Amino acid sequence: MNRTSPLGRFSNYNQLSRCGMAFAFLALASSVNAQSGSENAAFFSYLGQGNSAVVNGNGGQGQDVADNACVPTATANGLSYLQAYRQSIGKPAPLSFTPTYTSVNNLISDMHTTAGGTGIADAANGLVTYLGAGGSNPSPNVVVSGQYSADTPANWLTGGFGANTNFVEATPTAQFLADHLNAHDAVEFTLQWGFLTDGAFSVGQGAHEVTLVSIDMDAGLISFIDPWGNGDNHADSSAVMVNATVQLLDGYLVVTYPIDWVGPDDNTGSTIYVGANVGQTGRILDDMVQSVVPEVSTLYLSGSLAVILIGVSIRRSRREVV
Repeated sequence: MNRTSPLGRFSNYNQLSRCGMAFAFLALASSVNAQSGSENAAFFSYLGQGNSAVVNGNGGQGQDVADNACVPTATANGLSYLQAYRQSIGKPAPLSFTPTYTSVNNLISDMHTTAGGTGIADAANGLVTYLGAGGSNPSPNVVVSGQYSADTPANWLTGGFGANTNFVEATPTAQFLADHLNAHDAVEFTLQWGFLTDGAFSVGQGAHEVTLVSIDMDAGLISFIDPWGNGDNHADSSAVMVNATVQLLDGYLVVTYPIDWVGPDDNTGSTIYVGANVGQTGRILDDMVQSVVPEVSTLYLSGSLAVILIGVSIRRSRREVV
């Protein structure tokens, strides 16, 4: 007897059970894998915020702005990944051109970066301007999104988020960051500097922006491109890869640099902690993501394939019914 199950087009509960088990397995695998993700470090640019092209080209604002231009520089390095990755798989370049130091200076202007740094709302709004029609690097296929935690300082949010920024109030998680890495998006995140004492994090002064490359919560490791480079009192001319540790403390991802790292942490005066047993430390307070929207033809093909697969599944289901 040919009968349609009230639970859909399944011939019997055994078939539904097998399908349910398959979906459960895939969901479990996705959940586990979501805690780790990585991208090819060779696809990123390593632009440094202290490069002379930035110092001399940020609208005449000079060294002080360059030393606080981590957000626009980290963003340019992230966008470079999108460009290189998409071309590596034979897809059209999402950007009009690969970001350069000219791009960093344009982002400094669009993001309203000053010697006081860059607010997260200004960063999001400025990036949308940079990528939008009439912008310095118009890229209609690249969308901007991100998160800001409830503890984000109010002055970082001055002016609010404009149209097409797609930001939500949420604390960044390892799953969120890893999912975007595995989707081959560009991801930057904000480290709010602080102190790690006896397993507890306390907030310090200042913050820093870097470009995410990998995260593995099982191993407690995170890698990112730091636009500060190897500079001490001032940012260096090139960015560097940093392999740090990461742990979850009080709902935040807390990142600790290698103990011998010399960097931009305001709490240490650009030196390592004297007499401390940990390197400079910060918690991930905010993030910003750039994603490439699939081409219409790709979406059509994917939809057509899904319809074909569903049709095949239905026909096989009917043949199995006696």
